[in-house]
Amino acid sequence: MTATAREAIIFRLWAEENGPAAKGDVMRFWLCVLLILASVAAVACGHGASSSASAGGDDDDDDNNDASPPADDDTYPQCDQRAGSPMFTIHIDPSDKGRVFDGLGAISSAGNSRYLIDYPEPQRSQILDYLFKPGYGAALQILKVEIGGDANSSSGADASHMHTADDLNCDRSYEWWLIEEAKKRNPNIKVYGLAWTSPSWILAPFCWSPEYMDYLLAWIDCGQTHGFTADYLGGWNEGLWNRRWFIRLAAEIKKRGLPTKIVGADTHGDFGWLFPDLLALDPGFAAAIDVIGVHYPCNDTGCTSSAAAIGLGKPLWASEDGGSAAVWARNINRGYIDARLTAHINWPLVAADSDGAAMAGAGVLQANQPWSGAYTIDQQIWVWAHLTQFTQPGWRYLDGAVGYLQGYRRFGSYTTLISPDGADLAVVIETTTAIGDQYVELVLDGAAPQKTLHLWASDTSSSNNDDYFLHSCDATPSGGVVRLLLQPNRLYTLSTVGGQGKGTAAGPAPAPFPLPYENDFESDTLGREARWLVTQEGSFEVAPCTGRTGQCVRQTTPELPVFWGGLQMIDTPFTLVGDGNLADYTVTVDAMPETDGTIRLLGRYAAQVPFYLPQHTGYEFSLATDGTWEIRRVDLDNATVLASGTAAAWPAGAWRTLALSMKGDQITASADGAALATATDATYATGVAGFGLGGHPGAGGYFYAQFDNLEIAAE
Repeated sequence: MTATAREAIIFRLWAEENGPAAKGDVMRFWLCVLLILASVAAVACGHGASSSASAGGDDDDDDNNDASPPADDDTYPQCDQRAGSPMFTIHIDPSDKGRVFDGLGAISSAGNSRYLIDYPEPQRSQILDYLFKPGYGAALQILKVEIGGDANSSSGADASHMHTADDLNCDRSYEWWLIEEAKKRNPNIKVYGLAWTSPSWILAPFCWSPEYMDYLLAWIDCGQTHGFTADYLGGWNEGLWNRRWFIRLAAEIKKRGLPTKIVGADTHGDFGWLFPDLLALDPGFAAAIDVIGVHYPCNDTGCTSSAAAIGLGKPLWASEDGGSAAVWARNINRGYIDARLTAHINWPLVAADSDGAAMAGAGVLQANQPWSGAYTIDQQIWVWAHLTQFTQPGWRYLDGAVGYLQGYRRFGSYTTLISPDGADLAVVIETTTAIGDQYVELVLDGAAPQKTLHLWASDTSSSNNDDYFLHSCDATPSGGVVRLLLQPNRLYTLSTVGGQGKGTAAGPAPAPFPLPYENDFESDTLGREARWLVTQEGSFEVAPCTGRTGQCVRQTTPELPVFWGGLQMIDTPFTLVGDGNLADYTVTVDAMPETDGTIRLLGRYAAQVPFYLPQHTGYEFSLATDGTWEIRRVDLDNATVLASGTAAAWPAGAWRTLALSMKGDQITASADGAALATATDATYATGVAGFGLGGHPGAGGYFYAQFDNLEIAAE
C-alpha cells in the first residue's frame, strides 16, 4: 500500500467517524497529501528519516510513514525484526498508571448448566476442563451463578436453598456442584452470586426487607459448607435498587467479617449507568458498593460508561455481556479503552439445557445430550483464552499502552497489562475491523521486561476452531523493540508468560434420546433434581415417597414465587425430559397430589417463548382431583380443547398412573391403564415430554405433589 493510498483511506475513515463537517475539510486533506508526496520523494532520494506516532485514541493526526511488508513477500512472518518504519508504535512503560484487571467470566443461570452434572465421564470432566482448567481452554476467572429462587429465569428454574422461611438445604441446587468443580480446577476462581427470582415469602425485589438480606447471607453460609466464601454478591438481577438496604447489607457483611464485595446494581446499559451517577451524589451509598456492574454496556464496535462512574474510582464491570467471537475480541479490549471496564462476564456459561426451552442452545459450549456425552466447543472459548491464559486478576493495565491502532477504531485496538511484580506483560491486539495488513512496532521502555515474547493468534472471521489460539512465533526484543505484522480479522496476544495450552479432547457424535426411558428415581440423589429432568418452573427434587416405599420426585415449591421477568413469565410447576426429535411415544408417570389440584402430562412440547413461559407448542393431558380432565393443543398463547370429560374423583394422597400417547395424529389420554379419550390432531409432530402441575398459578397451581416411575416408550 502506498503512503498516498493509505492516507486517503485514513482520511475517509476519519471523515466517517467525525461527521459531515470533517468531510468538508477537503482542502486540508489535499494539502496533507502534497506534503506526504514530498516526503515520500525525499525518502526515495535517501534524504528522509523514519518517524512513528505514540499509542493513542481517535486522534486526527497521523505522522507515521508507510512501512508495509515488501509487496513480493507473501510469506512475511508475523514476528519480524527487519529494519523498516512501522505504521504505528506502541510504547510500553511499566511506570504508567492504570486500573486493575478483575477477570473474564461467565454466568450459570436460568437452567443453562442443568445437564452438566448428568454427563457421563470422561466427557463431563473434559467439558469442565475446557471451562475452568488453566492452560487448557477458557480458563475462566469469574464464575457468576444464580441464587436459585424456584422460578424460571430464561431456560429453566433453579431450586432455592430456602423454599420457606423455616427451610434450609445447602445441597439441592446443582450450582453448588458446579462451583466445587470449578474450584478443583482453579482454586483462585472468583465466585459471584446474584438472585433472578425468589420464593414468595421474601417478596424481593418489591420489598427490600431484612428477610431478603438474611436469605442472601444464608446463601453465603451455604457456600462455606461447600468450601468457599462468595467473593461477590449482587442485589437483584436487572431490577431497581434500594439505598438503605444496600447500606445495611454492607454493614452486615462487615460485621460478620466476610470478604464478600457488593456489586451494584446489575441493570441494563444506559439505565445501569444511572446507578453510579446517583452514587456520585451520595457518598454514604457509594461507600456501600464495591463494584459497579452493568449489563450489556457494549455494542458490536465499542462500550460505554459514564464520567461519574469512572470518577468514582471503583471497578467497572460488564457484569453480563455476550456476543460472537469477533465481538468478544473487540469487547475485551475496547471495554477498557472506551469505558475503563475491568471485567466482562458472558451469559450464559454453556448450553446444557433442554430442547423446547426458551433460549435453549445459547452458550459457548453446547452440551445438551447427557445420554450420548456429545458436546461441541464454540470459538468464544479461544477468544477468552487470549486474556485468561496470559493474565490473572490483579494484573494492571498500562494506560499509556492502550488505544486504537493508528489512532482509528477501524484499524483495531490494543491493550497492555503487567503483572503485579512487573516481571511479565501481555499485549492484546485485535484487528477485527481492519481493512488490511499493518506493520506495528512495540517499544519496551524503562523497566519493561526484556524477555522473549510469545505470539498467539486467532482468525476471528473463521468458524473453525482449528483457526483459533495458535502459537505463531516467538520474538526477542532487539534494543527493546519488537515488530509485528498484523493481519485483518485477527486477535493476537504477545506475552512473556508461557504455559499456554489448547485442549484436544472431543465428544462423541450426538445420538437420539434412548427409548425406552425408565426412571424409578431410586438411584438419584435425595434433595437433588433427578437424572435428565430439566425443571422449568417450581422445584422437583428427589424425596422419600409417601404412601409407597422408595424414592419419588416431589414438587416442593408451595406458593407462587417472585418472578424475574414479571407476570408474563408465570406458569405452574413442570419439568421436561427428552429431546426435541421425539415423535411417536407414550409418556407415563405415577402421580400423587398431596392436596386438591391438577396434574398434567406434556407431549411434543416445543417452542417455548422467551419471557412468556406459558407460550409454547404441543399437547397436554390434565386430570384434576375432582375428576375433570382435558386433552389440549397449545399454540403459543392459545389453547384448544381437543377432548374433555369427568372421571371418578381423585382423592388427595392417592396414587394414580397417567399416560399421554402420541402416534401420528392420534393423541390418547389414559388413567390407570384405561383410555379416557383419543383426539385427532396433526399440528405438532415432535417435541419433548414432561410432567407437572396444572391449573392457574394464582388459583391453586402451586402445591405439593409426588411423582414416580417415569417412562417414555416408543409408539
